[in-house]
This record gives sequence, structure tokens and C-alpha cells, in this order.
Amino acid sequence: MADADRLFSDDLATARARFLTACDKIGLRVASYPGRGPAPADDGPLYCDVARLGSPEATRMLVLCPAGAGGAGFAGAAAVLGVLSGGLIRDLPRDVSCLLIHAVNPLGPIWPDRPDAPPPASSAGNAPGPGDGAPLTADWDDGVLSAAERRFAAYEEAQRFDRERLAGRTLAELAPPAWDAAVLQAIADAHFPGKRKLLFIDVRTGPGPFGDIEFIAPKQAGAGAPETAQRWLGLPLAGGSEGLAEARAPTAGGLPALARAPALETSCVVLEAGVYSMATLLQASGPAKSGAGAAYPRDRLWREQVWDAAADLIRRGFNGLAAA
Repeated sequence: MADADRLFSDDLATARARFLTACDKIGLRVASYPGRGPAPADDGPLYCDVARLGSPEATRMLVLCPAGAGGAGFAGAAAVLGVLSGGLIRDLPRDVSCLLIHAVNPLGPIWPDRPDAPPPASSAGNAPGPGDGAPLTADWDDGVLSAAERRFAAYEEAQRFDRERLAGRTLAELAPPAWDAAVLQAIADAHFPGKRKLLFIDVRTGPGPFGDIEFIAPKQAGAGAPETAQRWLGLPLAGGSEGLAEARAPTAGGLPALARAPALETSCVVLEAGVYSMATLLQASGPAKSGAGAAYPRDRLWREQVWDAAADLIRRGFNGLAAA
């Protein structure tokens, strides 16, 4: 078993350096796509780094593309690094390739809502809000409120806001994504042609009890039939809700929807690792580096459980694709 502490990073700079170093050790070529927004001051610029293991001629591919938002993205990054540094590279069958997408954004969501979604008009998502600094004490009369409402309505129309699609989302979920749909399309164009079977695996944290692991077959564009994922993985999968398709972080960021070739069979699975315990809630109330908070526990046992589950899932994916 790999040392989980060497796979899980607590800041963006360390996570990326570990991944690039692991790729460099085996001479693996990396394509890097710059981010569209600023990273934390101490972490440097954002990059989405993509590497492929195995033959480019392989018609079966496992795509490891975590799409967790904020601190949850570090858990997915650990799974990506683990393929290289945790020994999984030795388990890759000869006729199967593996695409590693290392994209961590501690500031908020990683990918757009949909692969065809336009980029946001503004990246100003970190302005102070109620509860930051001094409390609001001004008295507003009806005229001022009416004028403000008219101005906001005009702004909504100009920006083409969709109130129904945004309803129910938290402020954190409304932060601009780090990479736009063009990055997803570039990845698909570079790696999907000629493929006949694609298995997408998305490792992320979830709302379950601390350390609980759940495997979910999502219901969204390009996800394929849950029966296919169960057959390839040999695992029972929980049914994903229709609402998961509208989540801020759809499976693999929406990348499966771009796999549209004739006779191409796709399937998706989300590994959700529960994070909720009293310890993580107390942790979230204190300072958290890179905004990880309760969505990314630093407990050693939790990290070992997540890595063990992710490693088993990836091995099953390799073997299932080879036998399909």
C-alpha cells in the first residue's frame, strides 16, 4: 500500500509539483492548460495538466478526471497521482490506456456547468459579503430599493442570467470555474478519436459520514448505462439522481458528453468519500490552507481509506476494460 500522505497534498503548489515530478520520472509527456482566474497568492498560477499512459493505439481507455470543487479537488488529485506514485501504473493492461487529468482549483468549481456553457462575464467572485467586516447598518427607503432592483434586473438581462438554473446553489458554487469548455473540448479532441470504450472515474468528497465510500452511477449526458459500469467494474453502484446532472461539478466536469463517436461505448462512476464528523466541522471553523475546509480532511486514516478504495476501483476499471 502506498503512503497516503505522499499522495494527498494540502496546497496547490505541492499537488502540482508532485504530479509533474512523477510524470518526469518516467518520461511521461504532459499537456498543460493555463487557468482563467487567479490562484491563491502562495500557490502560483492554475494549470490543468493532462498525461496519457499506455499506447495511443489502444481503443479502450480509463479516464481519471476528478471534478470536485474547492478543497474537495485535492482528494481527486491524490487518486490521479496515485496511479503513478502508488504503483497502479504496473497494473495497466497492454491493450488499455489511461488518461490522467490533474486539475485542482482550491478557490471554487473547476469546470463549467455544461461543456457548451459560455465563460462568465466577470471573475469577481471573492468580494466581501454579509458577515465580513462591519455589519450593515444603513437604512434603505423604498425608492433606493426600487432603483437597485431595476439596476440588477438590467444587469441580469445583459448577462443572460438563468434564475432557475442558479436556484438553490450556494455562493461558493457560483464562483467562476478555473477552465472553460474549450479545455474540455481540446482534451476530447486530442484523446478520444479512435476509442471504442471509455470509462470515466471521478474521485471526490461527498456529504456522507466520515470515511464512508459510495460508488455512484450518475444520470447525465454521456454517462452511459449503469449496467455497463457494473459489468466493467464488478461492483454494485448506487443510482445517481437526475439532479446530479445539474450539479456544479458533473461527472468528470462534463467531459463524457464530448465522447460522441459512432459505436463508442461509455460509462461513468463517481467515488464519493464521506467527510462529515465533529472533527472536520471544528477544522472548518479554523484557518484552512487553500480553502480546503471540511471538504478535505487531513486525517491519516481517512486518506488511507480513500486511497485504498480509489486504487481498487481503478484496478477494477483496468481489468474490466481489458476483458470487455
